[in-house]
Amino acid sequence: MGSIIFSVVVLIISTFLLIISMNIEDLRGIDVIGSGSIPTFILSFIILLILISLISEVTKYFKTNKTLENNKINKKTMLSLIALTALLIVFIAVLTTLGFVVSCLLILPLILITLGERNKIKVLLLTICVPIVFSLLFGLVLNIPLPRGVSIFHEISRIFY
Repeated sequence: MGSIIFSVVVLIISTFLLIISMNIEDLRGIDVIGSGSIPTFILSFIILLILISLISEVTKYFKTNKTLENNKINKKTMLSLIALTALLIVFIAVLTTLGFVVSCLLILPLILITLGERNKIKVLLLTICVPIVFSLLFGLVLNIPLPRGVSIFHEISRIFY
């Protein structure tokens, strides 16, 4: 049922974005493809794939005849969902103050442990590699600035990008 709800939400958002992309001023006299063509094409393709996925999930849902008792969420799952939501809110709150790199170094191990990862080496490697990879990718390759933080955190982020 969760995948059906997710598909419907993505379908609504994609349709909204498709409508917006169709209203982008098209300068076909200058450019053959036009500035709105690629977003329109990509969003149309996404909507097509979501519709296929939605039809597949709905048929699978009705074939298995799921009852409400099979879909009950246990206490552990609910607590981990609440913890993940709280961690995400904390991450967003401290992002501008601490910067992307430091925020990831602090929040990522907590997220991994909340999701059930018990391998300490994996948690350590992901905690170190993910912020570095994203900082290099966005900061150097794509030239998209990530939040650097204030004071000393700003200087720490200069190490990476």
